[in-house]
Amino acid sequence: MPSKRKDSKGRILRNGEVQRRDGMYMFRYTDPDGKRKAVYSWKLVSTDKVPEGKKCVMALRDIERQIQRDLEDGIRAGEANTITVNALFKSFMDLRTDLKETTRCNYICLYDKQVRDELGGRKIRSVKFSDIQRLYMHMVQDLGLKASTVQSVHSILYQMFESAVMDNLIRVNPAANVLKSLRKMLLVEQEKRHALTEEEQAKLIEYVYQSRIYCRLGTLFTVLLGTGMRIGEALGLRWCDCDFEKNSSV
Repeated sequence: MPSKRKDSKGRILRNGEVQRRDGMYMFRYTDPDGKRKAVYSWKLVSTDKVPEGKKCVMALRDIERQIQRDLEDGIRAGEANTITVNALFKSFMDLRTDLKETTRCNYICLYDKQVRDELGGRKIRSVKFSDIQRLYMHMVQDLGLKASTVQSVHSILYQMFESAVMDNLIRVNPAANVLKSLRKMLLVEQEKRHALTEEEQAKLIEYVYQSRIYCRLGTLFTVLLGTGMRIGEALGLRWCDCDFEKNSSV
């Protein structure tokens, strides 16, 4: 009967565990796609000391337990450790063929401005609830953005990470309940909007048409006030969308 493999401290190594010549431990396993993977650590168990000058976050057997749990749940952790948030956004947008062009442009603009540089380079599995919470707090406290903007960004992130959950890339959606937590912490209240009176609308239009700076936008303001369209809807309006005989949109 072959003798069991041991490490330099005489401890019996489990199946898949190896200690290399430099002292680092390695564990080999097969992922859900049938591919052979390997993980490494300078510690076999959490009480081991890390060699001087070396860095180590988790012990090998702690990593093994995490891997085993992922394998049992069908989580594709290997992919989640390589896919960035930016790559997930691109994949998400490629699949959302149902989005109107104006909505698509709004999604891309919001993501590029608020998320891409803050979280975009992170691997999706490393993103935590607190990371997204800090992003939203930064938007409100440091950038002075309104709650409505934060809600729009949250809608994008929640849908992105939820798609990763459905694809078994991650176990939980890190964006879930973040907005609820933010409301409690910052006591964010929605501003009550008041519609302009007819007199105020007339004064606004008069000012716009008389302004050397804004007169070129007079037609746009007139359409917005007259139809109640959102700015994105108005900017996406085309000639073919209008039926001038019936004075209606197609």
